[in-house]
Amino acid sequence: MRRFVMMVIGSAVTVLLLVAPAAAQQYPPEPGAGPAGEARGGGDLALTGSDVLPLLWLGLAALVLGTVLVFAARRRAAVRTRARRVGQAIA
Repeated sequence: MRRFVMMVIGSAVTVLLLVAPAAAQQYPPEPGAGPAGEARGGGDLALTGSDVLPLLWLGLAALVLGTVLVFAARRRAAVRTRARRVGQAIA
């Protein structure tokens, strides 16, 4: 239980450290907001950034697949152990 609590605390600290700089800024910035004296061009600029949704789905699929494989391996091990015990009891 202690290991689990430490893992949760460590994960929370890591997330806070990574999110703090992004949360400190307003995104997307308001029109006209910028350093004083900055020359602003006319027209709107495109909002740039990357699409992380495919990577999120890939990570989620990997997590689900790993969980299924762990449960399957544990179930197979339990069935083998039970079969050995039954075989030894018969003999």
